[in-house]
Amino acid sequence: MKIAAIINNLGSGGAERLIVDLARSFSVLPEVTFDVILLARKGSVHIEALEREGVHVIALSEASSRFNPLFLFQLTKRLKTYDLVHAHLFPTQYWVVLASMFLPKLKLVVTTHNDTNRRMRRPYRLVERFMWSRYDSVIAISERARVALLDWLPELASRTVVIENGVDTSRFRTAQMVSRSSLGFSDGDYLVQMTARFSYEKDHETLFKAMAILPRKYKLILLGEGSGIDEAKALCEQLGLSSRVLFAGYREDVPEVIKACDVSVLSSHTEGFGLVVIESLAAGVPFVGSQIEALQEVGGDAVLLYPPGDAMRLAEHIRTICEDRETRERMIRRGFERAQNFTIERMAARHMDLYTGLCREVGV
Repeated sequence: MKIAAIINNLGSGGAERLIVDLARSFSVLPEVTFDVILLARKGSVHIEALEREGVHVIALSEASSRFNPLFLFQLTKRLKTYDLVHAHLFPTQYWVVLASMFLPKLKLVVTTHNDTNRRMRRPYRLVERFMWSRYDSVIAISERARVALLDWLPELASRTVVIENGVDTSRFRTAQMVSRSSLGFSDGDYLVQMTARFSYEKDHETLFKAMAILPRKYKLILLGEGSGIDEAKALCEQLGLSSRVLFAGYREDVPEVIKACDVSVLSSHTEGFGLVVIESLAAGVPFVGSQIEALQEVGGDAVLLYPPGDAMRLAEHIRTICEDRETRERMIRRGFERAQNFTIERMAARHMDLYTGLCREVGV
């Protein structure tokens, strides 16, 4: 069985990490070829790591443009050799549909990673309906993502399944924490971390306001990149937080950094899933998140949630975790248990079951 996963690039986001984890899981299966195709190499951070593990990564272009009309011809030619294609994110999912019109036997799968997007508006409905209808199966990464999609296009119900994202829980559980001194902090600090791209949806502003409420011994490390980073740095300076906040950018040692922290936060307005929830719980680090459906679904009773935008409540939760030993230990125990529901092995097995069933329909 020959499968291609296709995405805009291999940046540091959740969809990209999902592909990386699936590729690693399937690379050891002799009966499966799992290649990764990118619209653009630029912005990718995982290519070398995958290639070292024997995964074939193909970039259609070096530049960052996602709307090159040549993609249609390149994909039509390349996809002829595959039994199944799994598309992720816009506009990749559109390019795959267009190319598939010349490849009628090709099985198509698409994943919806979010509970909202800019195309869920009336002017786009006809185009969106056509695009989604071309896929043989639709995967939603959470129940919330499934409900949002079916509210928009209810006719997709029979072909939509939920497969929750998974995490290499053993990697996070056994990670050796980095020294706090290497991050510029001391052992006497309370260290808060957030792993997310810098964008409006992630609402770093509320986290900054919460940090301004907390005593100075509370420090913050931010993992991630994004177009909003300059604005975030300016707000930190405005709130007098510059000496307490580390903008760490993209790092490959995320498990080791998370392990060194006292609490993880995700202050998003919206999330499709929230991988960092499971990563934190698996690492034994208590988690605080905004009270949105995806984080409630993933975290269950193992996390603390606060009303979105409520910096005071967020600060209270952070302080409780750091200073109330009983609460902290209870959350760590529950977190380890919760994380076992979201392993890579479980996620990969469910994807492979889906792929195998679709390919059997065409005799593969």
